[in-house]
Amino acid sequence: HKIGIIHCDIRLENIVLHNDNVYLIDWASSMKKLEPSLYRRCLTTASSSILQELIDHVMQRINGPMICYISDDGIAFLKCIFLQLEFGLDVNKCIHDAFKQPGCIYSRISSIYEIKMGKLVHKLLVQCIYYLEKYRQSLSEKELNNIIVHMIENENYLIELNESEILTIDTYFEKIRLNA
Repeated sequence: HKIGIIHCDIRLENIVLHNDNVYLIDWASSMKKLEPSLYRRCLTTASSSILQELIDHVMQRINGPMICYISDDGIAFLKCIFLQLEFGLDVNKCIHDAFKQPGCIYSRISSIYEIKMGKLVHKLLVQCIYYLEKYRQSLSEKELNNIIVHMIENENYLIELNESEILTIDTYFEKIRLNA
C-alpha cells in the first residue's frame, strides 16, 4: 500500500505463512490506488461496497471501471479470518453453492454475508469489517494497519460484545485507528 498498489485478490490461497510472517502472493490482479479498473478479482472476500457496485453494473448493463481502496484489502483479509473461524465455516459452503445457481452472483454473495454476519453482530471481527466498510474511502495505510495489527496481535476477533459496546464501537476503532 505504501507504494500505491492494492492487491485486490486477498483470499486464503494467496496468503502464505512462513516463519511467523504473512506474505501475499499472486499480484496479477493488483491495481494502482485510486486508478479506475475493471474488477476481475476475488468475489468471495470482496467488500460489500465492491459487490454493490458490481450489482449496480449488472442492473445498468454496464461493465465499467471501478476504484478499489486499501481498505478493500483489509476487509478481504478479515473476511479470510472470518471464513476460517467456526462461525464462518458455513459461509464458505453457502458461497461455493451460490456459484452453482443462476442469476447475479454478486447479489447472492452480498446476501450471504449480510445474513450470516448480521447474525454475528456481537463479534468484534464483524464490527471491525463493518467499520472498515463504513470508512473504506478515508482510511490511510497507517490507520488500516493499526486496526488489522491490533485485531490479530490481540486475537480480538474472538471477542464477544454486549449491546453498549456495539453502540460505542466507532470510538473504540477510532482510538486504534489513530494509535491512541
